[in-house]
Amino acid sequence: IRRPPRSTLSPSSAASDVYKRQIIGREAVLIGQHVKITQSVLSCGLIELENSEVGNIYAPTIRFRAPINVAGDIIAESNLIIPPGSRIKNIYCLGDSLELPEHCSIDSVICKGAIAFKPNTEVKRVAKAQAIILSPRCSINALFVKSDLKIPPECKLNEIYSAKSVLVEGHANISKLFAEGDVEINNSVIGEIACNNLLVFGETEIKKVYANNKVVIDKKCKGFTCECIVSNNDVIIPSNSHVKVVICNHNLTIGDNCTIDYIMARNVMAGDRLKSKFLKAMGTITLGNDCNVGLLQAVGDITVGERFKSDQWSIFSQKGVIKMTGPVILKGRSIFAHEHLIEYNMSKILTALISKKDFELLQRISSKTKVKVN
Repeated sequence: IRRPPRSTLSPSSAASDVYKRQIIGREAVLIGQHVKITQSVLSCGLIELENSEVGNIYAPTIRFRAPINVAGDIIAESNLIIPPGSRIKNIYCLGDSLELPEHCSIDSVICKGAIAFKPNTEVKRVAKAQAIILSPRCSINALFVKSDLKIPPECKLNEIYSAKSVLVEGHANISKLFAEGDVEINNSVIGEIACNNLLVFGETEIKKVYANNKVVIDKKCKGFTCECIVSNNDVIIPSNSHVKVVICNHNLTIGDNCTIDYIMARNVMAGDRLKSKFLKAMGTITLGNDCNVGLLQAVGDITVGERFKSDQWSIFSQKGVIKMTGPVILKGRSIFAHEHLIEYNMSKILTALISKKDFELLQRISSKTKVKVN
């Protein structure tokens, strides 16, 4: 241990003050209980501490015998085990593993290898590692991992960035989740998700979804709610769901009793009692019974079930056929199929339910198409 020069006699001199603030050792530094070092402890070999308060710690090998308070950084070149109840600002571990036990509080931690979190561990800022193993009730602000990630129950994570897949086992609260691979979520509350494939199970609430591939919401999800779903492939939405916007570049399948304000997809197949303000498809649209859609527009065929309602606009097919299996209630601009066929399985439209102006428009359309209006 470096000692102050013998010529320094005054305890208030600069050299004596440096000696009180930091310790430097070539081979090993051993610090006992209740020692307070305001700045740094440095060693080319081993540092061993027991229930002390230290500013910064730099050593190839660091060992702790009891909880420790570190106001600055811990930099270790080998594997590191932190004792329970420790309070540390920053940890930089160049070893293969870092273990964070229960009731630890750390501002940020970066490890070259893997980090193992025990229950009730808190990381206030960033946790970054090649691999991360979480335990229940962990709290992490921002998590960066290069491998697959499994999130156990009751974890509170603000942001997650994963290079591979993520499994949320249940009852987690996550603000943002970004994964290059697939994501599976069970019984959790999620803010925003960006991933490849998304699978959702249980009672899960999601604010926004951006998927490079498929989005599948399990049919057992009760009352699924989401503000926005954007997918480059198929989307499956179960019954009794409430979604504000769905943009799907392939097939969209919707269960019964769903409310989706705005829908844009290639092909749409919906069950009974769909409510939507705007539904547009580049391919075909097939709706069940008792659906209520403001504007229904498709390039291909449109098939609607019985008692279809359109309170604002109408049904428009650019190149396909409009097929209706029962009476319709139209209060907007009626039905238009450009130079193609409008088919009705019933011989009459309930003319009492549409305005005279709309009925006259239907008659004008019938003179240019193959439809017959009674």
